[in-house]
Amino acid sequence: MRDIPSMLDEPFRGSEAVALGLLTPGQLRGARYRRLFPDVYVRAEAANDLALMSRAAYALSRGTGVLGGYSAAEFWRTGCAPSGVPAEVIVPEGEMRTCPGLVVHRDVLASDEIRTVSGVPVTTALRTAYDLARWRPLVDAVVVLDALAGRAGFAPPEVLDLARRYPRAKGRRGLPRVVELADPHADSPMETRLRLLLVLGGLPAPVSQHPVTPNPLGSPVTGDDTQGCSTWAGGFTGSPPPTSYTVPTAPWRWFAAQPHHRVRHSA
Repeated sequence: MRDIPSMLDEPFRGSEAVALGLLTPGQLRGARYRRLFPDVYVRAEAANDLALMSRAAYALSRGTGVLGGYSAAEFWRTGCAPSGVPAEVIVPEGEMRTCPGLVVHRDVLASDEIRTVSGVPVTTALRTAYDLARWRPLVDAVVVLDALAGRAGFAPPEVLDLARRYPRAKGRRGLPRVVELADPHADSPMETRLRLLLVLGGLPAPVSQHPVTPNPLGSPVTGDDTQGCSTWAGGFTGSPPPTSYTVPTAPWRWFAAQPHHRVRHSA
């Protein structure tokens, strides 16, 4: 048998590997490989994460599918997919079915809604946001829109522009509310979730990345730079907050980090 090529380092069709003489059926059933989906295998030591399962889903589609949903968001490197979500692939038709670890969506994508990322066709960031904003509950939908808009640089209302292409699409009625709550300046999914906890609880929307307090050197810092301080800036998104409140939860950590307060020991 010839050397196993690098194609077997990623999810592959077992039947194709056997037909090419790269593996035997017995080897596929052995401990060196494991089955992810019907006729799709991977080396046993491969990390079982969303990126791997998404590539396996594409292999299962035999090149006819496009990664969508959280699989596409993963390839856009947003880090917004909840732990344990299944891979998602969009196919126009065929016998491919949803199974454990995989959700199959049947839809037709326009050519400008597909990009190739890391060698795999995925929905564009905008199309991915449009789909997940329709498919997911409100908070998850806003998290996705924040992450994708911030990553790809599109304005959240562009999702509504795309929605006009598909006036009968399921879930489109909830899109305006998702767009209304979105803020592409959010730095992380947890920041979005915290903001939504406040806003949906009746508080005014905090200003993302607004300078909240000057440091001793006179330059402003944002909430991400306070190193152990819990900060709330009163006011509405889009206008400077009238007042900032900073509650130090670990002031010694911030104090020790300032270079002009460090003690120099003489030899």
